[in-house]
Amino acid sequence: MAHSPRILCVDDEPSVLLTLQAMLEAAGFRVVTAESGREALAIFEKENIDLVLMDYAMPGLNGIAAATRMKERKPNVPIGFLSAYQELPGETVGIGEWWIRKGDEDPERLLARIASLANRARS
Repeated sequence: MAHSPRILCVDDEPSVLLTLQAMLEAAGFRVVTAESGREALAIFEKENIDLVLMDYAMPGLNGIAAATRMKERKPNVPIGFLSAYQELPGETVGIGEWWIRKGDEDPERLLARIASLANRARS
């Protein structure tokens, strides 16, 4: 049996991370969490990550800056942005494969999208 995809979830709100982690692990994914862009970069460098779910707005190293550095190091790892904003600035184009507004997407659709991206990245 192939190993389940490993997802790095990054958000400065611990409650969001706990919710994402519970949902993803219940769906069979392996989850690693980070509460900042800097912590996420350190994990990304050391561990085999199949997909990143990144909060856009975080203090310090924001999601765009962290994702840009990740793409420079491992360009084939898909990055999805999670945001409370209605729309993300144009600077996200070309860095993330997609973005969703927190709470807007049906959990089943979100899980299907994540599975598709993670499996595509591993093949």
